[in-house]
Amino acid sequence: TGFDEVFSRQLDDYIRLDARLYWKRSKPGRHQTISIDIQNLLNRENDAYLYYDLFTQQIETRQQLGLIPNISYRISI
Repeated sequence: TGFDEVFSRQLDDYIRLDARLYWKRSKPGRHQTISIDIQNLLNRENDAYLYYDLFTQQIETRQQLGLIPNISYRISI
């Protein structure tokens, strides 16, 4: 495995399931939304990228982040 091989390899298919739950409340002139987003709900370890490690002289693979929760609150006027 050499440095040039990093640019000729293709990663596997990327599979990720995201989900969102939200509650929306509307009054005249004002809207409120509370939501929770969960990215990578199945916590699948997808390959992010390949790189050549000069220390080990091997092509290494980095993984994407696992489960990512995001809670948000929004007011629209």
